[in-house]
Amino acid sequence: MEQKTIVLCIAAAAVLLVLISLAWSRLSAWLAARELRHAYQARPLFSAHERAAYRTLKTMTDELGLVLFVKVRLLDLAEPRPHHRKYQLYLNKVSAKHVDFVVCSAKSEPRLVIELDDFTHDTPSRQARDEFVDTVLESCGYGVVHTRNVDRDELYPVLRRLRRTRTAGK
Repeated sequence: MEQKTIVLCIAAAAVLLVLISLAWSRLSAWLAARELRHAYQARPLFSAHERAAYRTLKTMTDELGLVLFVKVRLLDLAEPRPHHRKYQLYLNKVSAKHVDFVVCSAKSEPRLVIELDDFTHDTPSRQARDEFVDTVLESCGYGVVHTRNVDRDELYPVLRRLRRTRTAGK
């Protein structure tokens, strides 16, 4: 065989390998996407109890000119200090947790966290989790309220005081 023919064969083989590699990559991505489409299902944002609590809280916060956020990631409220020697450990501890409700000022500045506690909060492990979360939030200056049921008579005065504190600080 001539040298030119050998070079052309090698070039053709290289192009063929690149095409096979691209096809394999696309096939792998397609198979992974196909598997993912069957791996997840939608779930409701709220339980019936949470939905009722949300409606009551939303009415109160709207009346008082406050803003209500739901299911807020703890890391969005509190992050470890960047150069802390246990930064990664503390980051991992807050990154996968969320709180039920966050009441904010009209400027969306977080002021109060409300945790809706059901029977699962009676277990020792959940109580330890709650204590950790409360300590983190309180160390950042947020108020924390735990309640079994959102009762307007119980929470409205707390929110009204929060609003007064907010406007007094202007």
